[in-house]
Amino acid sequence: MRRNDKRWWMVVILGGAASFARADGWIESRGNMQDLLGGGGACEDFETFDVADGQIFVTDCRSVNCTRVCSGQGPGLVECDNNFVAFGSNVVWLGRGNDGLPSKAIRSGTTFGMTYPTPAQVVGFDLRELNGQGIFVRVNIIDAGGFTVDSREFQDANAESIFVGYHLPAGIPEIRLEGLFSTFPTIDDHCFGAEADPCPDGAKIKGAYRDGDDIKIKLKDYAPNETYLVEVLDSFGSVVSQIAITVNGEGKAVVTLFDFNCDFARHRVRNDDCDQEKAVKKDCTG
Repeated sequence: MRRNDKRWWMVVILGGAASFARADGWIESRGNMQDLLGGGGACEDFETFDVADGQIFVTDCRSVNCTRVCSGQGPGLVECDNNFVAFGSNVVWLGRGNDGLPSKAIRSGTTFGMTYPTPAQVVGFDLRELNGQGIFVRVNIIDAGGFTVDSREFQDANAESIFVGYHLPAGIPEIRLEGLFSTFPTIDDHCFGAEADPCPDGAKIKGAYRDGDDIKIKLKDYAPNETYLVEVLDSFGSVVSQIAITVNGEGKAVVTLFDFNCDFARHRVRNDDCDQEKAVKKDCTG
């Protein structure tokens, strides 16, 4: 029983470590969004527009992008390849400290949108609270035809900030925010872009026998914090062990599996998600 007990114990611990895979839909934390972007994408903190601390500035623009000049300021007010769109009013810039905001932010009226000329696969931003009213916003994911493909309400009377994120490999053309109970959706720290390649160039899997018949598996230079299905194959190509391995923030992981049958060596290790396979080094002597 030693072999099976130890091998499946490793699966439970490592498989449970991942809080997300690459499933479509809502992203539950900024950390998960950053993992999906893999260090890429663009982030906007809305600090470029000149508005005094504690103040509010109603611009003369119904939309803002990197080429617009609004109220005499710009271009370059925001990152390129996204637009912030006011519906029925003008874009409003809020200074740091306005209604207790920790940094600058933007809003419009009760409906506010973000559009992406190159549809973004990953989007995340913070909803901010104003006037002690809490946060009451419906977030709609809109496709290229203008239809809502997903929607979620964020309601918290005590929250000062709520992270909202969405992942769609086909790309997100637009996100539209609707303030519930006549509130004004207010956003800050908006990031967007393409998801990182889970199998980047240079990613490697290696295996080597240890202590006779154990196999030490190393993963290197993969997408940060991603989870991969790793298999051990015997000399006939049959899968004799399977494990979900989550790499760390540097794209690395080291795992040892125990007690392989040396009659069927030499074994091979395989990253099934990236279609990579490598012969196990050294000799099986158990």
